[in-house]
Amino acid sequence: MAQTHSVAAKKESESKKEGLSAEDKAAIKANVKEGFSGDLPHKGLTPGLISATVDDSAVFGLINSSAAIHEDIRKTARKMDIEPPSMEEIKKNMYVPPAEDMEKETENIDKMMKDVKSIGGDSGKTNAAAKMTDSDAMCYGTRYNDIKDQPARDHFRQVGDAQGRLSTCSRYLTDYEALTYLQSFPELQSKFGDGVSAIKQAREHYRTLGFGQAHFSEIMKDTTKSAWKCGEGAKQSCKCHGTLWYGATVRPDDKKPIDTWESMRQWKTVKKESEEWMSCTDANFGSDPWPEQEKQCWCEDKPAYKPHRCADEGEECLCDGGWVVYGAKVGADKKALDFFGTIKLSMAVSGTHGKRTLQCDAASFDGADPAPDADKACFCDK
Repeated sequence: MAQTHSVAAKKESESKKEGLSAEDKAAIKANVKEGFSGDLPHKGLTPGLISATVDDSAVFGLINSSAAIHEDIRKTARKMDIEPPSMEEIKKNMYVPPAEDMEKETENIDKMMKDVKSIGGDSGKTNAAAKMTDSDAMCYGTRYNDIKDQPARDHFRQVGDAQGRLSTCSRYLTDYEALTYLQSFPELQSKFGDGVSAIKQAREHYRTLGFGQAHFSEIMKDTTKSAWKCGEGAKQSCKCHGTLWYGATVRPDDKKPIDTWESMRQWKTVKKESEEWMSCTDANFGSDPWPEQEKQCWCEDKPAYKPHRCADEGEECLCDGGWVVYGAKVGADKKALDFFGTIKLSMAVSGTHGKRTLQCDAASFDGADPAPDADKACFCDK
């Protein structure tokens, strides 16, 4: 007991040197504890590991002793009008919980991060406020009607992220849209490849670059028209062959009706792949994006399959295990042909012979030239 009393006295003495009042220390403790047990990782100082019990020795105790984390602590102290501790004081009070506590907290954090990823359905992105460009901030302020004089990034951080609001000028491409975007441009296929990773990279390319360039954006103008409203409320069901989207019927900012799929997706939504009849209810989607509000369902039809252009003449066509069609690139009207337009004129066909790619030229097709003196292209069919 004497030793315990001595330690407590030492802590009290050290806290006096730091110049922190009991009220200040209590406030900091609450902030630290909220940061490590809150619903979202950005609520406190850092989502790092820490014991759930915050005592005097752990007021500024973090596992990660990097300068960046230290500076976060100092910034938080300044916001609370508290004299921030020095780097030396922070390091001196470093607290490392027992190994079993660390393992338990790691499991809790892993679960928390999985839950966070589901917030906002297909709308929100990690650290989206930090990624907002000045143009994005202007678009955000124009798109939503309750920003007033508040800076767009602050509003998104405090309100918009949890509501799944769109933080960029460009819309967020769905998986179907991103696949269409990828398969429309051989240069993106060559750069990103294929598969899930390529779709993600194509989506990011559109957000950061393609949206603002006519060469890339033109092809995406009409893709939102493929979705159709198929139900509203629990009494209606939908038969959707594709992705079923579930969201609000009125805008949360001004209570005006949401009557387009694109408008609905500017707010929190959830989605589910669908083949058969499904009712438009929370139970069927596994969550409620807008509690105590009317919801609606929109069906995004799965695009019909057709071979896609994989290369222009002289380039490599990525078509792993498929068949490659070689033919005219443009028609008599000088407009680019799709697969069906090309095969109506003339074509040559070749397999990839166990390779991922095939050179798009006559040599790969036994010297055949299906469109003499014309620009040619290759299409992948697999």
